[in-house]
Amino acid sequence: MRSMHALKAFFSKAFASLRRGFKSPFGKARPPADGLLADAVRIAELPSPVAREEPRMQYVVERLKRAGIDCSVDGDGNAVVVFPGPGSRDPSPVLVHACLGTRRWHPLRSLSRLGAAVARGAGLADALPAAVLLGLAEAAAAGVFGSSRNLVFAFVAGSPESTGAEAYARLLDGIGARPEAAVGLRGTGLSGVSAKLLGAARFSVSISAATTSRTERSAPAPSAVSLAAELVGRLEGVRWDASGATSCRVVKVEAGSGFGRPPIDAEVEIELESADQGVLDLAVEAVRATAAKTGEGSGVAVKVAEASRLPVPDARLSAPLAAHVRAALKELRIRAAEAPFADPSGFLSSRGIPAVSLGVSEAAEGFESDELEIATLGSGYKLAELVIGKALASFPAGGGS
Repeated sequence: MRSMHALKAFFSKAFASLRRGFKSPFGKARPPADGLLADAVRIAELPSPVAREEPRMQYVVERLKRAGIDCSVDGDGNAVVVFPGPGSRDPSPVLVHACLGTRRWHPLRSLSRLGAAVARGAGLADALPAAVLLGLAEAAAAGVFGSSRNLVFAFVAGSPESTGAEAYARLLDGIGARPEAAVGLRGTGLSGVSAKLLGAARFSVSISAATTSRTERSAPAPSAVSLAAELVGRLEGVRWDASGATSCRVVKVEAGSGFGRPPIDAEVEIELESADQGVLDLAVEAVRATAAKTGEGSGVAVKVAEASRLPVPDARLSAPLAAHVRAALKELRIRAAEAPFADPSGFLSSRGIPAVSLGVSEAAEGFESDELEIATLGSGYKLAELVIGKALASFPAGGGS
């Protein structure tokens, strides 16, 4: 009997903790971290990538509707929410954006598993920015930001790796007014700030040794695995520039075989990063040519496709926003960690828009599963809220920066 009373007391405390939100050494959660996590888990389990991320977009639209928030969905499938500044005659908004999709979705691995301190699931980190943006939209609708400048939230129908400059250009055209500043959300790197912003390019190389019949071959076709290994060997150890500003890494290698037959198909994903736009462009052409020559003369089909290209961000243009990020981290008592990374804000800063991206959690990304530290969710939300507020204050309607 005593054990039953103890069990009831335990569950009572647990549910009371959920209602209050998770306590965190990084700061108080607002909205409660369990609400952010619930949205992220639900979004992560919905199929992706699809043409316009319809399953995930439908969830976002319905969530906004339940909160009494109107949104529009454009031709690319992006959901856009506009919060007009009271009495503002200046149409130029502050834009806040997050990608909805992921390239790591799996019908089983994306069903998240929750522990006391960690949530695990394939693509969970990619789903988190949209969940945070939903919470921020509810806060904006409640008047939390209180700015005279227009505020626009965009749920982008694409994954962080595959959304390109053209997609962002169409999104900006659809908004109708050039943003004064833009804040992007990414799933990981809550404390990460960078003094050296990078551009990036990602390639997918498909290798197929099943291009001719056996009677047409003068010699056995090479294994797709050996060709993939040949490509990786050619790229490893290459010094792309004297300063070491450029790096090349193999993100994924997959090869298929079975029933005693040698593997005839393989796929290699390659990613380039550089702080120098000119060197990055040259390295892109070099990698493309190297991949195309793999298995040359062996009758093997090799297809090279550029999955995405991210320009080197304009650090000077975006320096005021970067200063806001550092100030917000200091306010939340989170020690900033210097690390170079490819920043999606490059799409916007290349068009003359001050832009920055924020990590909204501490998470370890993996192909099969992400590990998300639940205690950091509240701080990620608060960081985004603070930076948006500072950006709105820096660009008052009708005024300068």
